[in-house]
Amino acid sequence: MRSRRISEESRRIMRISEEQEEQEEQEDHEEQEDQEGRGQEEQEDQEEAVRSRRSRRISEEQEDQEEQEDRRSRRISEEQEDQEEQEDQ
Repeated sequence: MRSRRISEESRRIMRISEEQEEQEEQEDHEEQEDQEGRGQEEQEDQEEAVRSRRSRRISEEQEDQEEQEDRRSRRISEEQEDQEEQEDQ
């Protein structure tokens, strides 16, 4: 009788241990998924930051180019006006 009770107690302890182990494995798995999710979010954030910086840099380069073209156009216009004034004299 005593051995039966010990054996039942042993099975109960083993069952509880198995349940705890399964729960720990599930928690580990969930934690790993969370970390991977955070890692992916961080990577996406970094990629977005790179795209944003690249876009901003391209916009600045375009603005610089437009300003240069405007200055060149004004300079040419001024030179033409000066030439016309000289021709008029």
